[in-house]
Amino acid sequence: MAEEVENYFSRWGDQGTVDLKHELEQVLMLTASRCLLGKELRESVPGKLCELFGELDNGLHLISGLLPYLPIPAHRRRDRARQRLGEIITEVIRLRRNSSRGAAGTDENNDDMLQCLINSRYKDGCAMTDAEIAGLVVPLMFAGKHTSSGVSIWTGVHLLSNPNHLAAVVAEQDRLMASCPGRTDDYHRLDYDTVQEMRSLHCCVKEALRLHPPVAAVRQAYKHFTVQTKEGKEYTIPGGHMVVSTILVNHYLPHIYKDPHVFDPQRFAPGREEEKVAGRFSFLSFSAGRHACAGESFSYTQIKVLWSYLLSNFEIKMVSPFLETEWSTVIPEPKGKVMVSYRRRTAPK
Repeated sequence: MAEEVENYFSRWGDQGTVDLKHELEQVLMLTASRCLLGKELRESVPGKLCELFGELDNGLHLISGLLPYLPIPAHRRRDRARQRLGEIITEVIRLRRNSSRGAAGTDENNDDMLQCLINSRYKDGCAMTDAEIAGLVVPLMFAGKHTSSGVSIWTGVHLLSNPNHLAAVVAEQDRLMASCPGRTDDYHRLDYDTVQEMRSLHCCVKEALRLHPPVAAVRQAYKHFTVQTKEGKEYTIPGGHMVVSTILVNHYLPHIYKDPHVFDPQRFAPGREEEKVAGRFSFLSFSAGRHACAGESFSYTQIKVLWSYLLSNFEIKMVSPFLETEWSTVIPEPKGKVMVSYRRRTAPK
């Protein structure tokens, strides 16, 4: 991740103005594809991957949840992009299967999710088919890029709009980068332990997730169960019914989160920990329980690596007004461009 982020932003000049939304979407596609699909696919069709996943993204509207196969132009482009992605990924799988090193899983360049799926076996010892692997990789890539993209943008928008919180995060980065084991004269090579110590930045990302949860939780009740409100009233959910958790409403409940409309990352700091006030289901951006998102750690790491590099190497200021939310998509995202100005920082000695 750190290598992809560094390589991408090394193309920025000493100062300038960019659409931060576009930049973050591009770099997150690169990091997700490198970690999940591998280096050879990332390097062979980098621009094509962004284009195809963009078509998938643009093919997800609110109406898609009700009529996923409605013959509209956006759905047709989505389906063509999905077919082409399957063909590209299948070709890489075949090349790896034909490689003795890749098939044995010993190639150090293939330590990615794609290779894990190629090496995996069902309980009866059978390997997964190419189509099955491609069918799993595409949604993994989509989730790894799309949700992280929106949260990354909102994290930046809120930080750049709140100087006090921004100063605290920058100070944390300077302190951690000064002692980072992978530091060189020109840049800082992040390691996982250092990323885990970014507590202020982590709280900022989590607060952005609270204010702008990427998706609603929809589950089917396999058996009936009873829920109780804080007033003590009970409701029975029959088995087979669909249950929708209104995460956006939950995250703004004033009896759980003080001043819920205010960007306050310290609400998650030790001593407050407001997300624990009403139990483990108070914070649901990654769902919870047995259906909790398996990519939670990946998402946090991806976003923190990205913003760690940006804040350690650039002074960034908002040019655009504060963003509105685009509600017409399945996954709400920032609306319009996010124009920022940047100036390269002098590397700390």
